[in-house]
Amino acid sequence: MNDQKPDLLAFLKGKILQETYTRPQLIRRIRVLRDFLSFSLYEHPESRQNPIQKQVDDYLALRQVKMPNDNSGFREKDWLASLGQDFYNQVNPELFARFFSELDESMKSAEPVILYIPVELSDRDLAQIGSWFKHNVSVGIILETRMDPNLIGGCALTYQGIYKDFSLRRNIAENHQVILDNLRSLKGEV
Repeated sequence: MNDQKPDLLAFLKGKILQETYTRPQLIRRIRVLRDFLSFSLYEHPESRQNPIQKQVDDYLALRQVKMPNDNSGFREKDWLASLGQDFYNQVNPELFARFFSELDESMKSAEPVILYIPVELSDRDLAQIGSWFKHNVSVGIILETRMDPNLIGGCALTYQGIYKDFSLRRNIAENHQVILDNLRSLKGEV
């Protein structure tokens, strides 16, 4: 089974990163998966004989878990089932602890893109931005949003210690004197 661990880990990382856009989503998905596997491996091993969708439904019902939509609109219930029967059949109790230890380390070490925004984004907007980053930058990008009400008309980003301001605030600051001169000339015309 040791030979399969890297393949399972790579498969799982890929599935997680495919439609996970923010660090809170990432943490929640790992936590839910860990709890679901603990449930099916240790608490109710007999459930593993059922199709995966039934296992997930039983888990949710017995745990009385309410699974809200996350920021991407992609429910963890559907995500758990999307990993497929083959994945769950390969995970066993010996693999469980090492698997999550490595997964946790791998995901913690992923440096997020910090997105500074002036207003709170809707779930749909955050999913669109996250999707854009995954398609245009890297599938491994995880966003961490932070509010900065001083930004005007745009956003700022930090990645690997480099800060870039793409807002109007930067443009206004860079062109402060030109803007003042233009305003003064308009004052004279009125």
